Amino acid sequence: MELAEDVRIPRGWPRDRVGHHWLDLARAHTWAGHPAQALDSRIADDTETTQWGMA
Repeated sequence: MELAEDVRIPRGWPRDRVGHHWLDLARAHTWAGHPAQALDSRIADDTETTQWGMA
């Protein structure tokens, strides 16, 4: 999960694929018993969204 948290999504990736990555990470944290990290991986701030080319 550490590697997945540090992923840098390339510009131009479809928004749905980007969302799937973060939802999959949230799901993994949930299954591992880390509810706070699961919620954190579902909430992106504006700088992260801009970095992904989604703003």
